[in-house]
Parts: sequence; C-alpha cells; structure tokens
Amino acid sequence: MLRSSKTHVKALHTCITHAMVITVSLALALIALLSYRIKNELPPAVRVFFSTMYLLFPSCFNPIIYGIRTTEIRQHMQKTLTHWKRF
Repeated sequence: MLRSSKTHVKALHTCITHAMVITVSLALALIALLSYRIKNELPPAVRVFFSTMYLLFPSCFNPIIYGIRTTEIRQHMQKTLTHWKRF
C-alpha cells in the first residue's frame, strides 16, 4: 500500500477524517464530563445536549463525511443541487 502514492494519499485522507471525527467526539465528551463535574450555571438541557452529542456525533457524521468523499455520490449531489438552483 505504501509503495503506490495514490493509495498512500487515500489512506492518509481516511486517517485524517477518522482523526477529525474522533477529536470532535472526544471534545464533546470532555465538555459533557466537565459540565457534570464542575458545578457551573449550565442549564440541564445543555448538559443533556453535550452528553447526547458525544454519543451521536461519530455515528451520524461518519456516513456523511464518507459520502461526500466518494466521488460518485459527490458528483450526484452537485448535479442535484445545480438542478434545484434552476428553479
């Protein structure tokens, strides 16, 4: 895999995408944890939001990210969006 530059770049992009999703979900988990540990003036709804988002973010955004990164899906989305702009 590392001998071919094309597959090396593709693997690097995949790792970067995973790292971004993991970083955001860990940041959300840290915010959720700290909001419960530190007694602050955050409303309970905000605490529940962060607690839910760190669980839902990776499972919801991974398919979106990989769908946008897939050439065929991206081209179809661009075609659909330019078709909607005409109306």
